[in-house]
Amino acid sequence: MQTQQATNGSNQAPPHPSVKNGVSNGTSNGHDHVYSQSNEDIVRIIGQHLTSMGLTKSVSTLMEESGCRMDHPVASRFRDHVMEGDWTNANIDLQQLKGLLEWPESLVEMQFHLLEQKYLEQLEEGNVIEALSTLRHELTPLNHKTARVHQLSGYIMCATGDQVREQAGWRGKESRVDLMEVLQQFLPASVMLPNDLLPKPTTAVWIVHAKRSSAFFVFSIDFQICVSE
Repeated sequence: MQTQQATNGSNQAPPHPSVKNGVSNGTSNGHDHVYSQSNEDIVRIIGQHLTSMGLTKSVSTLMEESGCRMDHPVASRFRDHVMEGDWTNANIDLQQLKGLLEWPESLVEMQFHLLEQKYLEQLEEGNVIEALSTLRHELTPLNHKTARVHQLSGYIMCATGDQVREQAGWRGKESRVDLMEVLQQFLPASVMLPNDLLPKPTTAVWIVHAKRSSAFFVFSIDFQICVSE
């Protein structure tokens, strides 16, 4: 007697329980091996370092072969939009990331940082009317850091971009990098890796403690990796 197998039209197995926050440790191509969280973290950290070296093809190969992702897709778009100064789309991305924040109340703080950068860039470029609109209709309604909002309003009187940068202690568009580093602090590492997890080459040995487990990774200067679990 034949047993009829129920199917939903696909022979694919259900997602592995290690899929978290949209970042899957997946399986490597051609293999049914599922990586532990610690091994996935190592792959992502190495991928981040290769990216900083400009070895994008190597990163693509590493991610494809391992089945890992560097960052959550929305987090990647968010970073790109921030670095491009596309504040409208950056805010849309941020709303989509709300459910992935470790502390949902951090959303207002992140919005404030985005709008502060947007406002200062508008002033730097001499777009005073647009800056006023951002201040009145976007920053002020957040009801957040009112003392800082009052301070920001004073920069309206700056006659040049140089004055804005000097009075605000701000680096202009270059400070988008600083902004992104601040914003990353609100996102779990599973969603977006913090920058520069691998220390500088001048250090002989480094230890990076895994947040979610008792594992620790020792990275030596020649990138040999020892894992203890």
